[in-house]
Amino acid sequence: MWNKIKGILSIRLFEWRKDTAKRLDSIEKNSVELVGELKDLKKMLRKHGIVIEAFKSDIIDRFDRKEVEGLQPYVDMADNFFHLINSFKDRDELSTGQSEAVEIVWQKIETLLLTVGIEMIRQEGLCFDPKMHEAVESISQHCGNPVALKIFQAGFMWKGNVIRPAKVRIGDMPVADDGQMSYKGENHE
Repeated sequence: MWNKIKGILSIRLFEWRKDTAKRLDSIEKNSVELVGELKDLKKMLRKHGIVIEAFKSDIIDRFDRKEVEGLQPYVDMADNFFHLINSFKDRDELSTGQSEAVEIVWQKIETLLLTVGIEMIRQEGLCFDPKMHEAVESISQHCGNPVALKIFQAGFMWKGNVIRPAKVRIGDMPVADDGQMSYKGENHE
């Protein structure tokens, strides 16, 4: 009887092992398929991520362009004041007091511009930066770093990006000549 029970248990154990082996094969096959599907899903998600990132960049660029368009009245106001003041300076019509008043107004305009995120590029005597300046005239003899000697049209930056470079005359760095500053390449007649 023990042999009969032992035989039945052996048969059932063999069937259980065989059944377990089939299940393991099935699980292994399913896991290989699942890994393949996960890899495909990962590739698809990566592609969609790239598309979504491009879409996001496009939307942000459109918002930025809309915002820049909305800032145009501020830019126009500052630009007009810049040209008005330069027309007086070119004719030497501003007294010392008037020049000080103009500088106060400039500070107020620049403060207003900064409240909407605009920085104005109008400083003369700074090193020429091709990102911020557009050279429209040069009196440089190419002796070192050029300097923005005269600003013909102010430039503007928004959120650290140049939306319009300043149009400038460039020349060489100033040199001391008998206590007076002059620029290389500048004619004094």
